[in-house]
Amino acid sequence: MVLIFWGASGIVRAAPDPQPHPQAERHAYTSRILGRPVPFEVLPPPGYSPDATNRFPVLYWLPDQSGDSNRPALPPAQVHQAILDRTLPPLFVVYVLYGAEAFYTDAASGLIPAATTLVHELIPAVDRSFRTLPDRDNRAIQGIGRGGFGAVRFAVAHPETFGSAASYSGPFHAAQAWANQPALREDFREIFGSQFERAATNQPAFLAPLHQAKLRNRSRLRLVVGHQDRWLAENRALRDVLRQNRLAVEWDEIREPITDGPSLPAEAALEGLEFAVSWLGTARSTDRDGPWVNPPSTLPPRLRHHVVYSTLLERPVGYSLYLPPIPAKPPTNGWPVVYHLHGRDEDEGRHLETTGYLDVALRLGETQPFAWVWLYGGRGSWFMDSAEGRVPTESVLLEEVIPQIEARWNLGGSPARRAVDGWGMGGFGAARYAAHHAAIFGAAVIHNPVLPTLASLPSRFPDAWMSVFNTNPTFFSQTEPFRLLTQHADALRPLIRFRIVAGERSPSLVDARRLRDHLQELRLTTEFEEVQGVAGTGPDLFRQTGLRDVQFLGKAVNRPEP
Repeated sequence: MVLIFWGASGIVRAAPDPQPHPQAERHAYTSRILGRPVPFEVLPPPGYSPDATNRFPVLYWLPDQSGDSNRPALPPAQVHQAILDRTLPPLFVVYVLYGAEAFYTDAASGLIPAATTLVHELIPAVDRSFRTLPDRDNRAIQGIGRGGFGAVRFAVAHPETFGSAASYSGPFHAAQAWANQPALREDFREIFGSQFERAATNQPAFLAPLHQAKLRNRSRLRLVVGHQDRWLAENRALRDVLRQNRLAVEWDEIREPITDGPSLPAEAALEGLEFAVSWLGTARSTDRDGPWVNPPSTLPPRLRHHVVYSTLLERPVGYSLYLPPIPAKPPTNGWPVVYHLHGRDEDEGRHLETTGYLDVALRLGETQPFAWVWLYGGRGSWFMDSAEGRVPTESVLLEEVIPQIEARWNLGGSPARRAVDGWGMGGFGAARYAAHHAAIFGAAVIHNPVLPTLASLPSRFPDAWMSVFNTNPTFFSQTEPFRLLTQHADALRPLIRFRIVAGERSPSLVDARRLRDHLQELRLTTEFEEVQGVAGTGPDLFRQTGLRDVQFLGKAVNRPEP
């Protein structure tokens, strides 16, 4: 069957794929540069209808070989399943079928203008013909082999067009290699016209420093390579150049080899999709209209950034995951887990320090193993559903995010294997969750908690008094931690244990002591530590208590089931 597609955009009649993917659609755009139609494939989001009004971000995928659509390294079925599983938000994937023979550059001969036609013809045609979000913050590019080279090159050469890029084992040859290595001489002649300068100025290592001002703090790059792949050294060299120019680059050296086709490890592809989604302009924290809470550009080993799509918020929300180091092996029922809620006086990148303590403690045998999940956002709503329901943070985290995290990574599963850790306003959230959700959490660690009374809230936090509690004293009284702890004390007593930590010079010390006294009156198992000489900031406090915190948590989430 031959299909005809709408034409104002330049999309034209396209011959059918002899082995079409069930979900992907074959299209073509009319290239004025080439004077002919150029094919490509589009994978629309599940349930996509041209007649609707909502728009979606786009990921452009570059294969290692031009026209290689019958065995893509990023299978359409995997993308659709990740969207249906809510690991990803709905998005388009465009499979580029032209330009790999020129490494997605404009060949010196002028016969293969791969870079120009993609940026100036393919992307505009896609944006005119499909309901995309047509801006760089909602456009990512990724590829494998030559496509990996092309993806990074496009991102650093056109920072106004792409917000992120990922490469899988891209051949990032230095200019000297193109000219001197016999295996590359034919490509050197065909692509760069045997011109050393042309080869040099087309390399990402040359273009990234040239455009670093436009790239820094705006674009994100990811390099994935197998630790025995033949391009490993070249990928390491490019990583070092990018980092020397203070550009955000995520590095992943995996055990499995990376080759084109079905052999691209499925988990590596999924993490690449999550990486692309996590930097899209539609991504946000759980805070209403709040900014996306980005992780730092350099992450320690075993800490990875992921996303979950929230149907309540209609956008992806982020989390960072730490898994215990090899050679530790997960129990048959998975790792126990601790969920972290951040606070105002604690930088969102503090998980670097937190997981650093945890990593050392595990390697030294100072604590029992558990996974650590950093939940982004929620502070603006005090980690609860606001009075008018406009910010359903608690519902999003407990009903959508945590269940999806645990299903994907085989974590938690019962209160005895799950704890919550909170700092500042996150301490308010942790105390509430422990009190109100004994069927979910079996332990809570609370640092420098912010626990205002009804009398003090309007003056201490007037914005929250209006936006979260809607100036409603009854709503506050029904939802604040002390009331919930009293209400559920009998059910909590055999199940949960608390640890409260506060700096001796912290403004939160009064709140911490008040919480301690209340827990003790209710006969709930409680540890309390008051750290001398420490004020209110989370980092200062954790440097003093971090080891004891992770030891407590290790015991708390590795208890026998009641």
